[in-house]
Amino acid sequence: MTHPTTQPKLIQVTAYATIATVVLVVVLTILAELQPALKTWLQTSFTHHWIGKSTLAVITFVVTGLACWFVPFTHTETTAFRAVRLACWASALGVIAIVGFFCYEAFAA
Repeated sequence: MTHPTTQPKLIQVTAYATIATVVLVVVLTILAELQPALKTWLQTSFTHHWIGKSTLAVITFVVTGLACWFVPFTHTETTAFRAVRLACWASALGVIAIVGFFCYEAFAA
């Protein structure tokens, strides 16, 4: 069980790591479609491009989370709530970006 005073910090750090991971996955997904060499590299390095993106996403989440954990900044319930709200917006915008990209690719050709 986490000590009550570390809960806002853990929530905030997790939200920031989520934002970084969402950005990475969206960028990799779109770039891998635009640059076949990237998709090929992901596939050859990780046996499949999905596994490659997933592995890089986990690494990004862990590294960003650890980095944010040790950076001194204010951790309150308010800042944690804002961080979670930002993570939700990042996720929603990521979905819109990926769906928009693939719809453009499908219908613009």
